[in-house]
Amino acid sequence: MKKIFLPLLFCLSLVSCSNRMVENKDFFYAYDTYVDIKTYQGSAEDIQELRGILETFSKETNNYQTSNVNSVSTINGSNSEIPVGANLYGCLKQADTLTQELDTYFSMYIGSLSKIWKETLSTGILPDTTTIDTELTKARNTSLTFDDVNQKVTKTGSGEIDLGAIAKGYALDIAKNHFKNKNISNYIVDAGSSSILLGEKVTDDGLFTIKIKNLSETYIKAKNVCISTSSISEQYKVIDGVRYSHIVSPENGDARPINEAVIVLSEQGALGDALSTSMMMMSTTEVVSIENEFHVKTIVIRDRKIEYVNKDIELFH
Repeated sequence: MKKIFLPLLFCLSLVSCSNRMVENKDFFYAYDTYVDIKTYQGSAEDIQELRGILETFSKETNNYQTSNVNSVSTINGSNSEIPVGANLYGCLKQADTLTQELDTYFSMYIGSLSKIWKETLSTGILPDTTTIDTELTKARNTSLTFDDVNQKVTKTGSGEIDLGAIAKGYALDIAKNHFKNKNISNYIVDAGSSSILLGEKVTDDGLFTIKIKNLSETYIKAKNVCISTSSISEQYKVIDGVRYSHIVSPENGDARPINEAVIVLSEQGALGDALSTSMMMMSTTEVVSIENEFHVKTIVIRDRKIEYVNKDIELFH
């Protein structure tokens, strides 16, 4: 369940900065997108250290090809015990927990079904119900066993793990902890715009300004938060008058989201990413229920209009 593009256009300029402050930045490719990091504290070495960590984690979460580290692809190709890195181990545990907590809305085990629907977006040929049912059965009968002492995982079942709906968010959590350990508070990490981590802008109020794309002059302001967005504005295909997307329901295998886009503001990037993807398949009533349960703030967009906005999010026009 990969998320590419989104309805947010980030205002990246940091205004009112002191001339004594030096910008540290890096720009690199990971997680099938470009990651842009900027800070006004710390050193260039701090950014390079973070880049190395995130690049390794990107390789670890890849479910399409193996690399020089044990990855999701490695786990999918084996039912043996696999030792993995600390970040991948933590991400897998959180994804597994959310799979159980979100039940019919989110699953880390529908990787092969997601690939089938992505092929549909390319060919325009819909999968038959037998194929979908088979893949859902595989996903429901797949699980991971975790060995916390030795940091190893064992996959049982023939379903494929896919961390596309959570990996970039978890990467933001890694970055957030990195900045905290380095005593850096003025930063921004933009992972392809669909997953954004904000510290504080170098202004009196510390707030960044974010424009919501496709909505006429509509903005929000925020700081010290993760912003996660799922959207079908770029990844979809109309077949026989019906719009299908890359986002798949683990309940029935459907790829026809109810919502056009969902934006989630949260303290944890991994949680926000998983919820924004899940909420694409939810009614407004369901979104509000999940929002309250997980203590996040949400904007739901439908037909290029705001269908719902959390009462604690102020919109500017």
